[in-house]
Amino acid sequence: MENALDSLDEGIERFLLNRRPSDLKYSVLHIAQAVELFLKARLVREHPLLIYVNPAKAGDDQKTVDFDDLLGRLIAAGVNFDKSTLQDLRELQRTRNRLQHHRINLLEETVRSQIGQGTRFLEGFIEREFEISLKDRLSKGSYTAFQKAISSYAESLQLALAEMQDDLNSLAESVRRKAAILQCDFCGNGTIIYPDPTSTAFNSCDVHCYFCNNRSTVINCPECDELTLGGQLCEACVFILSNRAL
Repeated sequence: MENALDSLDEGIERFLLNRRPSDLKYSVLHIAQAVELFLKARLVREHPLLIYVNPAKAGDDQKTVDFDDLLGRLIAAGVNFDKSTLQDLRELQRTRNRLQHHRINLLEETVRSQIGQGTRFLEGFIEREFEISLKDRLSKGSYTAFQKAISSYAESLQLALAEMQDDLNSLAESVRRKAAILQCDFCGNGTIIYPDPTSTAFNSCDVHCYFCNNRSTVINCPECDELTLGGQLCEACVFILSNRAL
């Protein structure tokens, strides 16, 4: 079990690091290994001998079952996998084998998709079968960053809004009532809280976007005194002044 958790942690760390092409490669390798180890741990729970190709000759030097037989034995033991999950898991293992034995270049989008599919499966599987929460294994920042990275745009936005709400709820009621939600001037989403609950400086004007992580400074619009970002006029004043010029 610890080896499986270590492989998962390493795969996620590599994915979040992503400074070199090899980071995504090793993320796939570690997460695919974690999937296999967790599945074997579940099979061992049925009976320790079931992970061996030949249970009658079990021992340290005996081969354990390959991935397809592993899935087959789990299904026979009553563990349910839907058809699409089985396809995703087999594709992840095929990618792992190709990366181990050949020098291949995969599209980053494909790699991210397979990493996402593997970890989404694991998150539900280990919570259901072992009562282990992936959220509890990672820091809040790492967990949220990882969830955003493997999600679609819409899913990422929902995660950002949920994180915002959690941080707003953590504020004292008097502070929460005065907090403002601002639109990010980089991604265009209303995903900035002012004052920023994550800031360590009291009454700081520095804020960050919960969706794209862009950082800005909040000021009052020079024309109307409304809150705006980055030393610019607010949108209403820009509109008024541009029409006045016409």
